[in-house]
Amino acid sequence: MTRLERQKRELERLCEQFKQITQSNKSELQERRKIFEQKEPHRGEISRSENTKITKEMAFAEYQQALKTLQKKLDESTQRENAQKLKIKELENEIQQLQQAKNESSKQKFSQYEEERNQSNTKLQKEESH
Repeated sequence: MTRLERQKRELERLCEQFKQITQSNKSELQERRKIFEQKEPHRGEISRSENTKITKEMAFAEYQQALKTLQKKLDESTQRENAQKLKIKELENEIQQLQQAKNESSKQKFSQYEEERNQSNTKLQKEESH
């Protein structure tokens, strides 16, 4: 899955979450209006200042929820980044170990080659001497 697809899915998820929060807030606002109407049946409607107050409270609640969501996403992103850094370090260490093993193997092969060459040269010299 590409980064763009992941971002698109995340955006869709956040939009859905926002819709749910908004719907929840609307339901809560309607409930508060019903309670208010029951307390003061003679008024029948919420005063403009009460309506403004409720609207501001709802907006603030939405803001706080969005802030929590963003903080959670930031924390998750930080955790992923730290995990990736750790994995990179592990891979770098593994590469270094493999390079050391390769170098040691090459040195051993070269030493073996030199030894075989020296033995071969010694054999040739002995044969030439005889």
